[in-house]
Amino acid sequence: TLTLCEISFEDGDVIWSNFEQPHRQLGSAAGMWDYSAFGPFRFDREEYERALGVVATEQGVGPDDRSPSATACRSTP
Repeated sequence: TLTLCEISFEDGDVIWSNFEQPHRQLGSAAGMWDYSAFGPFRFDREEYERALGVVATEQGVGPDDRSPSATACRSTP
């Protein structure tokens, strides 16, 4: 599984944190990219889910595929 960030839910918010670039780790040809100062980013959960719904509708994605955990990020309750 490719992981780019962690998505968590807290007090009515969606939080993106712990970003990483899996192709730029220690020992890779380009060296490690440090994202430790990037984020966390907080979004109102209702607005976030509404925005996901708009994008999903535009892209023809069904309701079962709209979960944040269906993305390239880890999701924690």
